[in-house]
Amino acid sequence: MKLNEILLQFVNEREKHEQKVGRYNSSSLYEIITNKLKPKDFFKPKTYDLQACQNIIEGEIMENALKELFDFSKADYEYQIKKVLVLNDFEIVAKPDFLFKDKILECKSPVSMPDKVKDYHFPQAEAYFRIFQKPVWIIYIQHHFNYRIFRYQENETYWRYILEKLKVFHEELLKICQTKK
Repeated sequence: MKLNEILLQFVNEREKHEQKVGRYNSSSLYEIITNKLKPKDFFKPKTYDLQACQNIIEGEIMENALKELFDFSKADYEYQIKKVLVLNDFEIVAKPDFLFKDKILECKSPVSMPDKVKDYHFPQAEAYFRIFQKPVWIIYIQHHFNYRIFRYQENETYWRYILEKLKVFHEELLKICQTKK
């Protein structure tokens, strides 16, 4: 059996959401504000190498285990509830893993265990806070259910920075799309 080939196919070929101009996922904000995702590449499908596929699957396994624990304990939460923040020129879509009455818990499965919220999770966490108006906690889970939980500290100045970078990205993407017509 060639499990690695199956894993590569599974992660890279499973159903993906359609990219739309003016609709941006909170999970893509870090790539957008750091210019790792350029407007010209917005519609190109992402492909992942074997290591990335293994990381993605491990993260999904850990998240599912956490969901089973919450279900078992009869915790009062909603799972992956989508909410959209509509702004003047564009919208941001957020879908946190666990939405509780008083907080959000987002699950991550890092290769190495951090001692604080990783910088590249800041934009997504900031968007969750702004969209749901609840404190955001990040749980980092590794093998053997070793975990650490950190509260993300929201920051108004950082939020304005994200929105400005996203506005520039959006305007550049619009120009590219108009040129192709």
